[in-house]
Amino acid sequence: MSSKFRIAASRANGAKSRGPVTDEGKRIAALNTIHSTGPVTPEGKFRVSQNAIRHGLLADSLVLDGESEARFCSLLAAFEAELQPESQIEHDQAEIMAVAQWRRMRLWSIEKAEYIEETRRRKSALAQNGAAVDDGETPITHLARTFRTLADESQVLHLLNRYETRFSREYTRALACATAQRTLREQRERQLQRDQVRQAKQAKRDRNLPAVSQPDVKEEIQ
Repeated sequence: MSSKFRIAASRANGAKSRGPVTDEGKRIAALNTIHSTGPVTPEGKFRVSQNAIRHGLLADSLVLDGESEARFCSLLAAFEAELQPESQIEHDQAEIMAVAQWRRMRLWSIEKAEYIEETRRRKSALAQNGAAVDDGETPITHLARTFRTLADESQVLHLLNRYETRFSREYTRALACATAQRTLREQRERQLQRDQVRQAKQAKRDRNLPAVSQPDVKEEIQ
């Protein structure tokens, strides 16, 4: 990616911008994408080539019938693009975050389905008893009574909340671990760069030292 395009995009969007919010910024961001070459090292190219396989294997073990494997793989790819994992530990944390987020999203879907099913059951019971289903009831009152039924007569909402708390903690711990690993890696890289600069300076000083003249052996013998 060309650095001049990144600088131009930053200037076009403003110092505090988080993305290409102006037309000029969007245009330059598009140029950045065009000029991006992706991984250039053999290790980077191999890692990218394995992403689809790894994502697919994880999706096979996690995604249920009726869910989208493609959407899960897209979610995992988004986390990896955001975290830029390098080590295996960092890749593992990105996967844990994606799995935790996917399971949370599943819980949200289950909760919605529970509300829909219980509301349908209530309306069906009212109709069987000869009462007008919508007599004095609005969507919000239907929802309120459905919530009361689920909360008082079922453990489903309690269990959903417990599981969501668990997955949220897994997500947060994985994010903290990934952040710590990346910080440690960046510190090591900076230290390595400082060591290389120090060694280069020392080598330059050694080359510039004046040559020490050796005494004439014959003169010392005489």
